[in-house]
Amino acid sequence: MEISLNKPLSPHDLAKRWNKSEMAIRLASAVGLGPRYAKVDGELRYAVEEVQKYERTRLAGLLPVHPSSQRQSPFLSFIQPQTFP
Repeated sequence: MEISLNKPLSPHDLAKRWNKSEMAIRLASAVGLGPRYAKVDGELRYAVEEVQKYERTRLAGLLPVHPSSQRQSPFLSFIQPQTFP
């Protein structure tokens, strides 16, 4: 999948990138997990730079699964990116 650095990703795009469901991406965003996003015309959009930043911090182990918890919840583990292009 070719990604333009100028075009923000939709939840669908991010789900494909992380091999997750679109619903998992939307749920994670709703509870404050995952990369920073903006709402554009009522739709979630993720800047590629923010996604890459999130991926780097997750890989480095710098972010807990949920900001209020240091322990990993099995329910919320779906937001961890597993593979990258």
